[in-house]
Amino acid sequence: MADIILSSMTIVILGFMAYFTYMYLRMKIEKAGRKPVSFGDEARYNKMLDQIMFTLETQLRASNVFLARFHNNGHWNNGRNMKKFTIMLEKLSPTSQSIQQDYKDVLCSRYPEAMDFLMFYHTYQQADMSLCKDPNIKRDFLTKYGYKSLYFFLIQQANGDRTEEAFIGVLYKEAHVMSREHADLVKSKRFDVLGLLNMVEPKIGRAT
Repeated sequence: MADIILSSMTIVILGFMAYFTYMYLRMKIEKAGRKPVSFGDEARYNKMLDQIMFTLETQLRASNVFLARFHNNGHWNNGRNMKKFTIMLEKLSPTSQSIQQDYKDVLCSRYPEAMDFLMFYHTYQQADMSLCKDPNIKRDFLTKYGYKSLYFFLIQQANGDRTEEAFIGVLYKEAHVMSREHADLVKSKRFDVLGLLNMVEPKIGRAT
């Protein structure tokens, strides 16, 4: 009986040792795989990201093109993270109003319809904001800022979970049906944007 108990304890101890050894090695490998990003590299990546957004605003002839990033900030009483987004970059036409200053730490629950469509269909489109069924979207983008068309495009991480990382927003001051060509253009830029957000060397070449 004592031999059985001893054997069981030995197996349990070996199991714990194997688990903690695995976690330690995994942490070391992940840490080794993350190269430090210098100020110079970050500035170069940010410049390329800025150029992509400027290109989109110009080619789409949009009133406003912005990049918003998802993040957690704070906790509810039940311990759940507060799901939020912040606009980190925008490009405007000369006659358009900036919205970036009002979109910091915005709860995703503020726009339930838009976020629901964005997460499940990877896009949210409102060619005519007067027909929008999300009163919060209509109030904020149409009534407050005068944008009459709105398009969101989701950016996901290239991991197994396809984690939601950010989204590109395209706004027009007039009712506007985005062409398939322009929608494909935005979608084609998502991987380059993701690489720059992750601070890894993109394939679009070095900015000069």
